[in-house]
Amino acid sequence: MEEDTKRKKIMEEDRITALPDDILHSILSLVPIRDAARIAVLSRRWRYLAKSLSNLHFESDNILGDRFPLEYFHELDNVNERRAFSLERKLEFVKAVDQFLESRPCSIKMKSLRICMSLETTYTSFLDKWIAHAFSSGIEELHLQLCEWEYGLSDVEVERYSFPFHMLTHREASLKCLTLEYVMVRCPPNFHGFKSLTTLSFIDVKVSLDDLGEILSTCSILERLSLVSCSLVSLEIPCSCSRLKHLKIINCDGLKNVSINAPNITTFVYTGSMRNISFGESLQLKHIEYNYKEDMLDGIECVFGRLPHIVVHLESLKLYFCSYKKYIETKSFPEYFPQFAKLKQLQMKCFLYSYCDLLWRIPFLRACPFLEELRLKIVYCRAFRHSHYREEVMELVPRCPLELLKRVKINGFSGFWHEIAFASLLLKNAVNLETMIIDCHHKCYGEDEKQKHMNMAKP
Repeated sequence: MEEDTKRKKIMEEDRITALPDDILHSILSLVPIRDAARIAVLSRRWRYLAKSLSNLHFESDNILGDRFPLEYFHELDNVNERRAFSLERKLEFVKAVDQFLESRPCSIKMKSLRICMSLETTYTSFLDKWIAHAFSSGIEELHLQLCEWEYGLSDVEVERYSFPFHMLTHREASLKCLTLEYVMVRCPPNFHGFKSLTTLSFIDVKVSLDDLGEILSTCSILERLSLVSCSLVSLEIPCSCSRLKHLKIINCDGLKNVSINAPNITTFVYTGSMRNISFGESLQLKHIEYNYKEDMLDGIECVFGRLPHIVVHLESLKLYFCSYKKYIETKSFPEYFPQFAKLKQLQMKCFLYSYCDLLWRIPFLRACPFLEELRLKIVYCRAFRHSHYREEVMELVPRCPLELLKRVKINGFSGFWHEIAFASLLLKNAVNLETMIIDCHHKCYGEDEKQKHMNMAKP
């Protein structure tokens, strides 16, 4: 009898509610917002805990759940029905987010807010209100990720949202991280800037050079800047960004020239085909990730050949490139590469068009005498062709001393003669090599592609 009473008491005891607020906040932060809202009905304490969540993430999946499944959308044949479904889905999302934020007092600190949605101009006022609420709550991280296309309707382009700089006044003082995607950025005349901002990311943002310059000039402690698919013709990073350390420029295809005057940049990531890049006196640059869309040698000559002071300090380099086309056609190796005197880590992703393409990397390795780690990923292009001058190419391959090279990893190895020749050259020249990993896994799309790849490997 006594044991039954004890068991009943244990079952009735709410041990979870007895946990400290910090632990319960951690638990709630791991569940979708819609579930946190449901938990709030359990008691006053749970209601307070749900409202006082400091990291908020609003997107369709964690708000709507399975109420508007994509499978049902695809079953609709009529375009008007699809459009109606999409609008209803968006309305429910807006109502749910608005209701949650309305119930949350501004006096409660908000650390981060992430909103992912496609926006109708009808709901612009709601988004303005949510952002104002976030700044009133002392927001530190704001991620506004809007969609270019209507949900499920790839032919219905959504109008860009204009970020409400005019609403900020001095309430943005707490903001440390800002991510904007598919928005319009225009600075008002009385723009005060982001005094505490350390991280800024623009993704598919429409912004003028003057407005971006205005923003950057007021971000005196900015450390990370990322520009992805932005509508820029030119870019200038002012010297006032003296704390900027990490700069990323990805697929800004309209960009004609970049001038970087920030003196303390240590990491630079670039994807594109632009040639006019100036680093000023950025003598701290130690890490570069360079994805050049054209002939890679042109990119190397453009960036490294003209800027020897950058090459001298580099410690790690990631290169993604295609063939040295003009050297393949003339069957001659480039005679000169800038010397990377401090480079210790090199990672290359090679898109190969010919058997000879891989061996054209040897002269580049020769320019890295202090290299300690090499990672190579091989990708074969559809236009891959056989070589009829194997012996000629092998005779042209220069000696490549790599006395400090200790670690090598090659991904996408298929056993072709040029791969074996490349690996053999490394083994011969890297006299202190400790490990070489050969990974034969590669992507094959369908049986036809797989069979084609196997046929290519045959002698």
